[in-house]
Amino acid sequence: MQSSDNTKQATILNKIGGRFNVKVPEGGLVFQNITIDSIDSVIDSSNSTEGSKCVNEVTDSNCCKVIINNDVKVVQCTYTNATGSYDVKPFYNMY
Repeated sequence: MQSSDNTKQATILNKIGGRFNVKVPEGGLVFQNITIDSIDSVIDSSNSTEGSKCVNEVTDSNCCKVIINNDVKVVQCTYTNATGSYDVKPFYNMY
């Protein structure tokens, strides 16, 4: 599995976390120029409508990103659609 253009990296957006798997044929599989980005897998899709949409809608971008504030890294998640932007809480910020 590799990017069609060897000068660029392809990105797989993994929104299901540890349930993500790739069926590998007996001959094996080699990943080249591919990044698996799992940042959105920190969202509990059953916690809110926005969280569910963020995880389940097919998009070419993530809802979550890492924000650095005073040398502290924090994951911030926001679902955006035509009507506005909505904060979505990751698993570890739910309580």
